Amino acid sequence: YGNLVLSIGSLEPRKNHLSLLKAFTALVAEGTWPLNLDLVIVGWPNDITVVNYVEKTLQLGLPLRWEKNADDILLNKFYSQTLFTIFPSIEEGFGLPIAESIWHNRICICNNKGAIYEIARKGGCLTLNTNDWRDLKNGIKLLITKPSLRNKLNQEIRNRFFRSWKDVAREWLDLM
Repeated sequence: YGNLVLSIGSLEPRKNHLSLLKAFTALVAEGTWPLNLDLVIVGWPNDITVVNYVEKTLQLGLPLRWEKNADDILLNKFYSQTLFTIFPSIEEGFGLPIAESIWHNRICICNNKGAIYEIARKGGCLTLNTNDWRDLKNGIKLLITKPSLRNKLNQEIRNRFFRSWKDVAREWLDLM
C-alpha cells in the first residue's frame, strides 16, 4: 500500500473536515504522523468556513494536499497509493466514499452511527465517533501504528460479499 491517507467529500460542515484537520494536526504535532505520509482531501469547495480551515492548514506546510477537482483517473491513482481512507462525515444518506474505499480494497475510518454505520459494519472499516476529533485522532493513530489491525481490516474487506447489478435487479424484481 501507499503513502497517502485519502479523504473524499465536498467541503461543507456535515462532512466534518474540521474534526479531521484537528486530528491530523494533533498527530503531526505529537510526531505520530509519519513524514512520508500525506493526507489528501478531495472535494469541491462548498462552504467558505471549511475552505478557510483547509487553506489555513495548508499554509502551515503540513503534509496535506487538497484536490478540488479529481476525475476518475486521478481518484484511481490516489486509491492505488492509499494506506487507508477517512470519511469523517456525521450525516449521510448512504456514504458512497465508504463503498468506494471498500471497492478499492482500502480500509475506511468512518462514523459509528446511522447510514454510515450500516455500510461500514459489514467489515473493513474502523468505526468511531468522528464528531469527536480526539476519537478520530486515536483511530488514525491505531491504523498508522498497528499493522496487525490493518491486516485484520483488510481481511474483512476480502471476506465481504459484493452484490452485482444482476443481484440488485433480481432483488428488485422479487419486490415488484
